Amino acid sequence: MRRTASLLSVTLLAVAAWAEDAPPVVAPPVDPAPAPAPAPAAAPVAEAPAAAPVAAPPVEVAPAAATTAPASPGAGAPSASLDDAVLINPSRRSKPAAAPRPARFGFSVSVGAGYDSNILLENSDIPTATDEKGTSLFGEVRGQLRLVDSPRGRLGIFGAAEINDYPGVSEAQLIRYGGGLTAGAHAGSFDPGLVVSYNRFLIDQEVAANAVNANGYVAKVFESNVAVLGVGAQYVDYVDNEGITGTLYDASYRHWFLLEPNRVNRRVELGIKIGKNRTSDEDSAYAVLTPSAGALYRIGDTKAAFGTQDLSARVQYEMRRYPDPEAGGDGERQKLLTVSTGYDYFLNSWMSLGAYGSYTKRASTEEVNRYDRFQTGLRLSATW
Repeated sequence: MRRTASLLSVTLLAVAAWAEDAPPVVAPPVDPAPAPAPAPAAAPVAEAPAAAPVAAPPVEVAPAAATTAPASPGAGAPSASLDDAVLINPSRRSKPAAAPRPARFGFSVSVGAGYDSNILLENSDIPTATDEKGTSLFGEVRGQLRLVDSPRGRLGIFGAAEINDYPGVSEAQLIRYGGGLTAGAHAGSFDPGLVVSYNRFLIDQEVAANAVNANGYVAKVFESNVAVLGVGAQYVDYVDNEGITGTLYDASYRHWFLLEPNRVNRRVELGIKIGKNRTSDEDSAYAVLTPSAGALYRIGDTKAAFGTQDLSARVQYEMRRYPDPEAGGDGERQKLLTVSTGYDYFLNSWMSLGAYGSYTKRASTEEVNRYDRFQTGLRLSATW
């Protein structure tokens, strides 16, 4: 059961991270947030065991996976293309130089292919595990439109669709599509905002879950620092598993240390998130604490051009605690470590060729829920 959620989990988290990473302008994750980052679904797709990170929506979902095992290859590491305009009101007078005013309409496409060492998030130490591994394919389209952009505030809408496919492991195919609205204001030296979104998830071409996200934040931009405080709620309705249907509430803080004044694409970032997931089945609920650290460094000028290169890396450690079972004994404890890296080489100002890699390891007091996973591959991205 937790496995199914797990599957959606990674995705959901990635979607949340995305929204989290690009609040003010075009909202979303993922991902994020952040984010976030997901992968496939579990073999038993509706009966999977413990929560893993890979393609499951937020609820049992926002779980361990949240982090980085990207649904979208390489989604775990910081992104210059999104973050150049992130957390900065396009109309604010003191916005960092590396955050150019975005166009009223934006559109992006990304495709990738790679290798996944543990598609179904199986515990390879258990003899009965299928331990599926092999090729992974990925495709995503995103679009956003700014309806209002003035010195006092902004309002925009966005939409996205993605597919993660695993030839030979059809039960792990994940499709997500959805959209939402972003709103923000400029209140003195602060930039408050809100991102609301809806996403539907299909596993093996069957509807698996529906998720609604609402994330509020307040950003403060300094010459060499950016601070963001946020709160959010993500409701996930699992079609075939009412017990894990529920809402994840969280609060987070992120801080960017700019390596050069007013330049967001050369930075180190730290973050921490705490959350509580409330589900229909109390045994599936959990409390979570997630610290993270990352870095983004652009080689070349602030604006992308032929030869510009982006290097990124991220580490996230999620600690989850489930309630003690009614029958007595200790509740399950999980620890999920995710390390991801990315490299992108720009062929021109709007297209880049990149490579990504990530490693995920989940430890648990329940042996059946332990696993590790390695992902690597190439991606081609275009943004207009």
